[in-house]
Amino acid sequence: MMKFKLIPMSYAFLTVFYICYYVIALINGDAISIFSINGILTFCGSIASTLLFWFILGTFFSFGKRSYFILFAAYIIFYHLFGAYKIDSKTPFDFSVMMENAGEALGKESLNVIFDSLNMPVLFAGIMLIVVVLSVPVLRKNIMNEYCRKLWRYIAGIIMIPIYFLLIFGHFVVYDNFGPVLRTAYDYFKNNETLENIDPDSYPFIKKEVVVDAGGKEKKHVPIFILEIESFSKKVVESSTSDGHPYTPYFNKKIKEGFYVERFYANSIQSSKGQFATLFSLIPSFKKKVFTKHSEVKFQSLPSVLKNNGYATFFIKAFRDINFDNTGPFVRKNGIENAISIVPYLKPGDEKQTWGWGVEDEVFYKRMFEYLDTQENVVSGRNPPFVLLHTVMNHMKFNKIPKEKRMLYPEAKKLSENYANSIRLTDEQIHFFFEELSKRSYLKNAIVIITGDHSYPLNEHGYTFNETAWYEEFFRTPFLIIAPDIIKPERIKDRAFSQIDIAPTILDMVGIKLERHHFQGVSMFAKLPQQPIYLIQPYNGTFLSVIDKGRYKYVYRLRNEQEYFYDLKKDPREKHNRIKEADPEYLKQLRKMLDKIYLNQKLIEKNRIWR
Repeated sequence: MMKFKLIPMSYAFLTVFYICYYVIALINGDAISIFSINGILTFCGSIASTLLFWFILGTFFSFGKRSYFILFAAYIIFYHLFGAYKIDSKTPFDFSVMMENAGEALGKESLNVIFDSLNMPVLFAGIMLIVVVLSVPVLRKNIMNEYCRKLWRYIAGIIMIPIYFLLIFGHFVVYDNFGPVLRTAYDYFKNNETLENIDPDSYPFIKKEVVVDAGGKEKKHVPIFILEIESFSKKVVESSTSDGHPYTPYFNKKIKEGFYVERFYANSIQSSKGQFATLFSLIPSFKKKVFTKHSEVKFQSLPSVLKNNGYATFFIKAFRDINFDNTGPFVRKNGIENAISIVPYLKPGDEKQTWGWGVEDEVFYKRMFEYLDTQENVVSGRNPPFVLLHTVMNHMKFNKIPKEKRMLYPEAKKLSENYANSIRLTDEQIHFFFEELSKRSYLKNAIVIITGDHSYPLNEHGYTFNETAWYEEFFRTPFLIIAPDIIKPERIKDRAFSQIDIAPTILDMVGIKLERHHFQGVSMFAKLPQQPIYLIQPYNGTFLSVIDKGRYKYVYRLRNEQEYFYDLKKDPREKHNRIKEADPEYLKQLRKMLDKIYLNQKLIEKNRIWR
């Protein structure tokens, strides 16, 4: 009599895990209902890829019953970890995030971010289930007995490999926790065909200007400060909580004193990429970080230009390690004379105002000015300072602020509430910067720029992770210049600018004209027509964007060639992708405009930016 054999235990366990994650996605509103053709295909494709990958692993990478069991335990644990990450991030874990940040991932701050990115209740519940199931002798024995070295299994495994890859490169593995991660690994290592079609000239970004000294702007050797606030979202500026408390009252007041750009963009979504755009007036790399992976490339920088014109140049971080992301060595090579962390200059008692990723802004500003006081060439007026300050208090997940300093939500639970508390304290302490500045006569007439290294999404489109999507909230950050002796207060509403425009703007303000440069931005005071804005989201399949005429936004995803088109004037919240309604000829123009991003990337990779 033929015996009916039930589904193998490991596959049954994986199926249960898969269904649990699908139900969670349904509860969170992130899953497609199975009561549709697309929903059925997605559900079935996801479970098929989940089981197929285990079949392939178990077939070719186990060499006995014990190794088969250990391999399954490892697979289910990683499957669960990736799932716990995806619940909160709304996207699969991106292999490129790990690779590009591997050097910093083991720091205590980075580990905190990693753990904050996991849904802890789901993580612990799943781990308990895994431990219980794998600890039951009869279940463990059943899993071990699945091991098989018969020829049919190897033949089946070989057949399954191309089927599996067809699945994970398709569009129907949304709820598989492992397959999309492998897809991101493929994206990371593959050569991008778009770069192969770009043929650069010798050094096509180098410009030669005709500089005529006809009594134009006089050079102004004044101090320059760029106050770069961590994760500064435009959304909170001139906005209030539901009960009427402003998020940034001090910054709102300063807007009236300076040159304020209402529509300003960080060119990417990470600190080092924002600093690269600011200091080099170039679009950031969308494949690997320039600071870490292209440190040998020759550039012209804003600090090097200022240094050649008599400035003392500084890059000062509130974070404890100036070499995080290879920042210190890279900026020293490119015109920064003094690249330091402020931590070695802290005083006894300052540790009480240190939490999360670093020192509180109040302490940072005070110790920074005390450090400048020790620079004889600066204090004497011989060399005015150029200082880029990078704060760290407002760093994700914004939940480390002591309870007594939470001004808006004392019992904050949601990320938006934690961010509100953090940015409110950040705003409160900007005044310490201006107080300390006013005490020093050697810093009078200073140019002060307040902006963000990047923005941060606050669930406007369901995302609260910076590495996930392409919407405006990922890039929009405030930009304000305070320089009463050089410019009059003005509010710019009709033009948009980005970080690559900062260097040309500063040089314009201090009257430095370059006969030769590679800067791709423009001065905000040049009264030129609206320039294209280029935005880089290097993760989750890589989204490249261009905003034309300050209004029309075209987004292209490299992974699957998805396209998005928005009219930001009519649809500022980007609710409707109008790609099917866009004029075909205009779309061709927008696609062609992305060549600037591809060329920029190739020139960086080939070291052909600056000679």
